[in-house]
Amino acid sequence: MIWVCAALAMDLDTARARATERAIEVARAEADASAARGATWMAASGGLPSVQLFASATTGAGLTQFGFERPVRVQVGAGVTGSWTLVAPGDWAAADAARHSAKGSRAMLDWARVVARRDATLAVAAVWAAQAELGAWEEAATDAEKAADGVKSLVETGLRPPADAARTRATAAALRARAIDARGRVAGRCAELQALLREPVTGECSLDVPSVDAPAAGEGAHPALVAAEEGLRAAKAARTGALLDRGPTVTATGTAAQYIAGDAKGLGWSAGIDARLPVVSGGQGIGANQVAAARRDDAELALEAQQLSLEAAGIAAEARWQASGATVEALEVSAAAAEEALALVEARYREGLEGLEAWLGARRARDEANVALALGRADRLRALAEVESVRGIW
Repeated sequence: MIWVCAALAMDLDTARARATERAIEVARAEADASAARGATWMAASGGLPSVQLFASATTGAGLTQFGFERPVRVQVGAGVTGSWTLVAPGDWAAADAARHSAKGSRAMLDWARVVARRDATLAVAAVWAAQAELGAWEEAATDAEKAADGVKSLVETGLRPPADAARTRATAAALRARAIDARGRVAGRCAELQALLREPVTGECSLDVPSVDAPAAGEGAHPALVAAEEGLRAAKAARTGALLDRGPTVTATGTAAQYIAGDAKGLGWSAGIDARLPVVSGGQGIGANQVAAARRDDAELALEAQQLSLEAAGIAAEARWQASGATVEALEVSAAAAEEALALVEARYREGLEGLEAWLGARRARDEANVALALGRADRLRALAEVESVRGIW
């Protein structure tokens, strides 16, 4: 039996799709990727021509700031001024670092989707397990109530002692209480799934029974590994930029405007080249180089750590996937055996050849075997989620 409510009804694939599109961490990763794209444009535009409109007006009397007699009292001009950085090695390296950072942000967005897909699968597995456990306990409680009615008939005909009727009724009541407790867990798991998918959190949901197929094969490098690789490339570019900042910078400038100076007016223009080479800047250059080198080394270690982590996680996930399959097969055999054992003990009990304790023990073993099987099947879905997450599937 599955608890069915209309608040949120979906299957595993739908839950995964919604999570990769709507999860909070995915939305935040999208914002980071957008910001990284903007930073790339800002870094790249530093070497592009810049043109501005301007208007100016000055007035004064006496000497100028250079000590010359001011030729006119009022001067007005309006036109365009522009500049173009022709040579700026440090800026070029910074733009390259920004591009790699943007690629890393896009990879982190894909990684966020991988995690969201995994979390959705785990959340569905939790709901499925809770619903299956609820169904098992409700079925056990209903069966126990029917069995209690049968024992009552045996007691009334004098074939069993009166105490047996009370014990079977108590057992049925205990199973019903466990079913009620399981219903509460279903609500909690549904609420967690709804929060992940950014749906109204009501604690009421219905899921189709998911199929646990073989894990999908991953394509290309894992997004987390790509992000670490791009982070290293960005750090190397930043280190190069710190070195090239000590190189020359050449900028071309130009202005064209219409001027009015006293009684004179006309078009004026100017053009020039500005070249600069840092000679002394205290310890800024050395410090920037040391910081950039340290960040490059840290990025190399982060990449190595990510590679090792994925390799270890992959081995552990594959092992868990194989183990979960064997566990489910064993639990299915155990559940079938417990059902057969109960049938045999129940028949002997009705014939007076077994006591109540043996009969109740067989029923308890059957019920617990069914619950264990339901939880084992859900655990196999969790194992699937981990394998596909390590493979970078979203």
